[in-house]
Amino acid sequence: MTTLIERPGLTLVQARGALRLLATDGATGRLAAVAAAHEAVHSPHIPPLEGRALDAAPPGLSFACAAERTAAQVIRERVAVGKRFHYGAAIAFNELLMDAVEAMHARGFYLGAISWENVLIDPEGAAWLVGAGDNYPARAGAGAVPAAGLIEAPEVMLGYPATAASDVFCLYGVLRSLLPFAEVPPFLAALGPGRAQAAAYPEIHALTERASAPDPLRRPGSVAELRSLYRAVRARVPEMPDADPEGLRRVLAEHTRPSAPSLRLDRERRVAALNGATIDLSRRSAQWRILARLCEEHARAPGRAVELDALVAAGWPAERILPRAARARVYVALSGLRKAGLEATLLTRDGGYLLDPALDVQIEP
Repeated sequence: MTTLIERPGLTLVQARGALRLLATDGATGRLAAVAAAHEAVHSPHIPPLEGRALDAAPPGLSFACAAERTAAQVIRERVAVGKRFHYGAAIAFNELLMDAVEAMHARGFYLGAISWENVLIDPEGAAWLVGAGDNYPARAGAGAVPAAGLIEAPEVMLGYPATAASDVFCLYGVLRSLLPFAEVPPFLAALGPGRAQAAAYPEIHALTERASAPDPLRRPGSVAELRSLYRAVRARVPEMPDADPEGLRRVLAEHTRPSAPSLRLDRERRVAALNGATIDLSRRSAQWRILARLCEEHARAPGRAVELDALVAAGWPAERILPRAARARVYVALSGLRKAGLEATLLTRDGGYLLDPALDVQIEP
């Protein structure tokens, strides 16, 4: 299980291909609000609700989405290796958010705050906005560290309810927040604020003045009005790059497609290496023999499960054990392997156990 986002009261996790939003501290009311929004809003950029378990412990929602990263993680990774977005990809990112937020507004839902952590990325590079119904996860709570790339409308910060104008402020703010990480066109990089900007590019100046106005009454009152300001800029500023949605998808997929998982067994040292992380089983003989048996079966027939009795025989050879005690031993050994780092790799199927069929297993002599 991978924790994607953690905020007071709510945690978003990815477990075996399922995206789940879990409530802590009795936040079931917030879950219900999120469920209502994701059921009502129809957008290719907002994950639909797949199931709810409000009476479970912990209560949670599941979404039909295979997202594995957040936009915040992708941006941090690109910064770490010195890469930037093409400005057309940043524009496409903003347009994607506008599409999702406009679909929310059509159903009467508003955010008031958006962060890079609101946006989840799946292995194909598709982006999904999470947060309908709760302003989650931008709203970090009192005393908490703000979300990465957080843009919050001034009136919402003061406690007023979010409106369409609040979200317009956030949408424009998110685009501007990407500028330090994008390949900004030379004419934009040299563009200063104030009179010089107004004289050289009045449409850009008007967009900035209105969309980022502290007073919500001065802002565009809808996403459609914000789009019209963008169109006015594009019509008068031919140097402005076009939106590049395919380029955005390629960039996002570059950071979300994991390399093929691999497991290496060193028989002499009784050490396993999962994606380079060492799991030392030299002092856990039964666990080592069970893992070796699973690896041997994986090499012969990936996807075929090993029955419980075969794992008992592998873990405790030549030892006679009562059936009930034998099963208990296997469960304890498997639990130990999972805790050692094989949680996502060790699967259950057809009453037996197996390693993930996609795993590349190599057994050294």
